[in-house]
Amino acid sequence: MALRLPIKVKVAAAMSVPLAVLMVMAVIEVGRSTREAEVVREQTDLATATTGPSGVVTALQNERNFTGMWLLGSEGAIDLPVDSLEQARSETDASIRTFREEVARKGGETARAFAPAIDALGGAGGIRELRGPVDAYDGPRALDQFNQVADDSFRGYSDLIEAMSAPTADLSRTTEDASLRRGIILIDLATRQVDRIAWGVRESILQMARGDGVVDEPPEVRLAALTADETGRAHERIVGLATGTYAELGRELDAESDATGVLQQFAHIVETGEVDVGTLLAGVSIQEDESYYGFIHDVEQTILDRADFLNDAAARRQRLVLGVAALLVLASLLAVPLVSRSISRPLLSLADQARDLARRRLPAAVRLVQDTPRGVDVGPPPLDPIRVRTRDEVADVAARLNAVQETAVSLAVEQAALRRNGSEAFV
Repeated sequence: MALRLPIKVKVAAAMSVPLAVLMVMAVIEVGRSTREAEVVREQTDLATATTGPSGVVTALQNERNFTGMWLLGSEGAIDLPVDSLEQARSETDASIRTFREEVARKGGETARAFAPAIDALGGAGGIRELRGPVDAYDGPRALDQFNQVADDSFRGYSDLIEAMSAPTADLSRTTEDASLRRGIILIDLATRQVDRIAWGVRESILQMARGDGVVDEPPEVRLAALTADETGRAHERIVGLATGTYAELGRELDAESDATGVLQQFAHIVETGEVDVGTLLAGVSIQEDESYYGFIHDVEQTILDRADFLNDAAARRQRLVLGVAALLVLASLLAVPLVSRSISRPLLSLADQARDLARRRLPAAVRLVQDTPRGVDVGPPPLDPIRVRTRDEVADVAARLNAVQETAVSLAVEQAALRRNGSEAFV
């Protein structure tokens, strides 16, 4: 006996292949959106992590500059963001601790990228080794005398700052989002510019204090010219790169930097050989939200805002894909029984009505015709047609069965009429 397969099974089997393909595509798309979200998160983690080194670098610059001025007995001549050696070190320690915690929390590529910087902080030439000679120094603190500890301290802090800045430059090459990449580049350039300005101010003041008050010796002139050229070119590059989201910040930086007069003073030293110490010290005695300090902070905030936007957009896209995939799976699960039912139910109804037609309705109609009393015209009795709620091939079959029913009854009527006419002819 041949195996009987219900229509529902056949429909389910026929639909299973395209539905399976649809579900596989949904799963693939979910996986793709998840990977994209992970890539965005990794990129934004790396980008936002650059705000950590810049915070450490700023703290190190403040500590370096105050330490240098203190060793030269001139800490009161300049208004730095810190007022004492203790405050400078405390803020540096806090920024290093925060940076380490953030890198450890993010882990992965962020931890690998900043591992050399973290090692530099605690290794040879690290922050503790830089502070030791300063704490042990008991010599004269005078601006017009060469101080080896002050010179070593300034250079050591600068080397450590360079080690902290190096990962930022590398990350700009691996960041895909253009806005984040530009922000990282701007932070790196601005941080290095602050360092150039600090070097320039320090060397200009020392040359004036330890010489004849005029920058006129060839080595001094070459150094002054190099400082003026490098700081001027770097400033132009930074302002030129500050476009798009950073355009307003670039304009503010240009105006505030011009107001300090430091870059102009570097050019003035080259032209005249005169060092206006008051102008230089006043130019670097600025608040944390002014000139390059404020620019770095504002760029960091812009990077954080952009990172939040990208992460939110990736999360929304992932939720959308997951929602669509869930709907597709649900629709797939519901489609098979619904489609099967839409086909099988009319067929089952048709089969039931056809069975009733064959077993009851048609025989009853034929008997009713045959039992028509004499004197009553033989005619077809009222018939209930087969009805289905479809407009497809099932409806066509129902119509054919209705035609068969009508034909059968008509034949019964004709036969009954012939029999009656024949019997009447012999009466």
